[in-house]
Amino acid sequence: MRERWWAHRFKSAEHGAACFAGEADDFIYTRINNPTVRELEQTLAILEEGAEAICTSSGMGAVNVVYFALLSKVASLCTLVKLAFHCCQRSLPALLSPRIL
Repeated sequence: MRERWWAHRFKSAEHGAACFAGEADDFIYTRINNPTVRELEQTLAILEEGAEAICTSSGMGAVNVVYFALLSKVASLCTLVKLAFHCCQRSLPALLSPRIL
């Protein structure tokens, strides 16, 4: 059975600093990342035949994940619409105007 820790042990202070800086891919703190939760996510992804799975500690956490994912799509869509509008506003009139030879 795995030991349960709120904070994970590091090999050294330098290793801990590297983990918190994102330079080392290791577990830092139970609320940030957790080996048990990561194993659950990988198992769920396999069972559901998905690329990844996300497990949250509460329903509100799950709702926030969905909202942030939707907001990123909306922001991308707004950028695409603005680009299309700009192209239509600038390029389309030039293409449709009669050219004088």
